[in-house]
Amino acid sequence: MRKAPGVFSTVKRAPMLRLALPLVLGLVFGRVVDPSPGVAVPLWVALAVLWSTLTLDRVGYAGRWWRGAGAMLVWCVFGAAWWSVRGTLERPLVDGIVEEAVDGLRLTVFEQVGTSPRTARCWADADAAIVGDSLVPVKARLLLTLMLDSTGHVPGPGERLLVRAHPEHIDRIPDPGGFDQRAWAGSFGVHLACFAPAGAWRTLSGANGAADLFARMRARIATWLERSGLPERERGLVKAVLLGIRDELSPDQKNAFARSGTMHVLAVSGSHVAIIYAALVFAFQWAGQRTAWRIIRSTLLLVLLWLYAGVTGFSPSVLRATITCSLVCVADMTPWRPEPVNSLFAAAFGLLLWDPLMLWQLGFQLSFLAVIGISFFYQPIYWSWVAPNRALRYIWSLFAVSIAAQVFTAPVALLWFQAFPTWFLPANLIIVGLVTLGVYGGTALIIFHWVPLLGPLLSVGMTWLLVALGWSADLFAGLPHSYPGVRVDALQSVALYIAVLALAAWLFERWRWSLTALLTAVLVILVDWGARAMQRNNTERFVVYDDRHALNMAWEQGRTLTVFCDSIDPWLQRKVEQHARGIGAEAVHWETRSPAAVDTRAGIVRLIDLQADTASVAVESTRLVVLHGRGRLHADALHRRLAPRDGYVLAPTLSGRVRRAMLAWCRERGVPVHDVKAGGAYVR
Repeated sequence: MRKAPGVFSTVKRAPMLRLALPLVLGLVFGRVVDPSPGVAVPLWVALAVLWSTLTLDRVGYAGRWWRGAGAMLVWCVFGAAWWSVRGTLERPLVDGIVEEAVDGLRLTVFEQVGTSPRTARCWADADAAIVGDSLVPVKARLLLTLMLDSTGHVPGPGERLLVRAHPEHIDRIPDPGGFDQRAWAGSFGVHLACFAPAGAWRTLSGANGAADLFARMRARIATWLERSGLPERERGLVKAVLLGIRDELSPDQKNAFARSGTMHVLAVSGSHVAIIYAALVFAFQWAGQRTAWRIIRSTLLLVLLWLYAGVTGFSPSVLRATITCSLVCVADMTPWRPEPVNSLFAAAFGLLLWDPLMLWQLGFQLSFLAVIGISFFYQPIYWSWVAPNRALRYIWSLFAVSIAAQVFTAPVALLWFQAFPTWFLPANLIIVGLVTLGVYGGTALIIFHWVPLLGPLLSVGMTWLLVALGWSADLFAGLPHSYPGVRVDALQSVALYIAVLALAAWLFERWRWSLTALLTAVLVILVDWGARAMQRNNTERFVVYDDRHALNMAWEQGRTLTVFCDSIDPWLQRKVEQHARGIGAEAVHWETRSPAAVDTRAGIVRLIDLQADTASVAVESTRLVVLHGRGRLHADALHRRLAPRDGYVLAPTLSGRVRRAMLAWCRERGVPVHDVKAGGAYVR
C-alpha cells in the first residue's frame, strides 16, 4: 500500500500563504474591532519601520523567524488599516446622499443582478445627484431596481442613466433564517438602494468599453441558446451552467439543487474555469514544447480564459480560478514550474488587496476554501484506500475530491445556510459529471447550432442531458433527511475548523498534540451548543413576516413554532421552513385563521382589524398591537384603551392613507411603531 502524502506538506510549497493569511486575519480584525484610520495607519507605518530595521540588521540563523513574524504582523495590521480606511471614506458620503434633499441621481450601471419580465436589478455607481435644477458631484454605489417600460429595455453594464428617485439605506429587517439583503449588499460595498418606477428613469448614453463588449457577447450567446431549439426549462438550466444567468430558473429548480448539495453547479465558478482550461489544453496539444510554441499556446490560453471570465461576469470564484490558471500559463512561458497551491494564495492575496470586501462574499469564501481543502486533503484521502481496478480508482478519486472540498467548506456553509445536504457525495458524483458534459455540449451547441443536421442533433442531445441533470437533482433533494437543519454559530464554525485540522494531523501525521486540540475543539462545540440550546428553550419571540401583500405571523415558544396566516402557499412554506431551520424548531403548527390576540409571557399581542368594530376592545395588559385591514382608525381612542408597551406594528395589508396617518401620529407622540411594508420583518 502506498503511503499517503503528508497533509501539511503543502504549506512548505506555498510561501504566499505567509502573506495571504495575515492579510485575512487583519481584515477580520478590522471588521470586528473597526479601528479608526487615525490609529491604524500610524501603527502600520511604525510596524513597517520596525520590520525594515529587522530586515536590514543581520541576525543569525536561529533568529530568522523574527523577520517572518515581523512581516506577518505588518501585513496583519495593514489589513486592519485597509479595511478601516475603506469603510471610513465611504460611509459619510453614503449618509450624506440619503440625508440631503436629493431629487434623483446620475448613474452608471456596472453589473446586472437579475431581471424579470417587469423589473431589472443592477449595481450602479452614482457620480452626480440632482438637487433642484443642478447636479452636485457625489460618489456612491447603489442597488438599483428599475420598473421596465413598454419597450422592455434592460440597461446593460456601461450605460449611463438619469433616475428621478430618492436613494435609501438598505436596512430592511430579514425574516428569521431568511435572506439578509443588507448583509449581502454590504459584502459588495453597497449600502444604498434606489427604486425607480417606469417613466422615472431614462438612458443618457449607451454602454462603451470592455463592460459593454462583454455584456453584448453574453447577450448574443443567450440569444443563440434561445434559437437552439432547447425547451424553456432546459434552456434556463444551460444558461445558468454556462453563463451564470439564473433569471430563468424556477424556485423549484433552485431549491432542488440546494437541497442536494449541488447549488454550486448553477453558478459559474472555479470548477467551470477548470473544465474550460482542461478542454483548451487538450485542444492545443498540437503545439510543441519549443519555447516559441509554448509562448503562443500560453498567450492563446490567457486570452480565451479572460474572455470567458469577462463573459461570465468576473465573479470572485471565476477570478480566483482565472488568475491561478493565468499564473500557470505565464510560468509555462518560462523554465519555472508553478506550484498550484502557491498560485491560489497569490490570487487570494492580490484580490483582497484590490477589494477587501471580497472576503465577506460567500462565493469567494466557498471557492477558496474548496480548493484549499482539495489541495490539503485530496491526496491523503485518495491514498487511504487503494482501489483494485481502474474503474473503482476513478470513482474513488471523485469521492475523494468531493470529500476534501466538503470537509473544508462545511463549517462556513453550515454558518451561512444552517443546514447540511446529507446526500452530497452521490449527488456530486452524478451531477458534476453531467454538468461537465453539459459545459462541453453547451459550448458545442453555441458554436454549431446553425449547422444543418448537426445543430438539431446537438439540441436533442443537450435536452436529454439537461433533463437527466434536473431529474437527478430532484431525486436527491427528495430523499429522506436530504436537508436537515444544523444550527452553527461563528464560534462553533471556528472550532469545527480546528477539529478538522487536528483530526487530519492525527490520522495522517500522528502528531501527539492533535488529540488534545481535537478534544478541546469538541468540548468548546458541546459547551456552546448546550448553552445556546438552553437559551433557545427559554426564548419567546413574536414575528411578523416581511410580506408586502399579506399578514403572516409566527410565535416562537422555545423549539415550537406556531404560524398564523390566512392561507398556505409555497412562498410562505419556504419562509417558515427557513425560520424553523434557523431556530432549530422541532414542531411547526399552522393556524389558518388569525386570532384576535396572542397571549405571550411578555404580554398580549392584539390584532386589530380596521374593518371590524374596535370600540368594544377591552382594556388589558397589552404588549403589542398589530394593525391590519382597510377602514377608519381613531388612533387616540385606540391608544387610550390599549396603551401597548412595545407600540404598534403596521401590517402590509393596511391602507396607505391609514399607514401614513399612523406613522405621523406615532412620531408626534414618540410611540414606537414598525412599518413592515417599509422596514421589513418585525422580530421581538
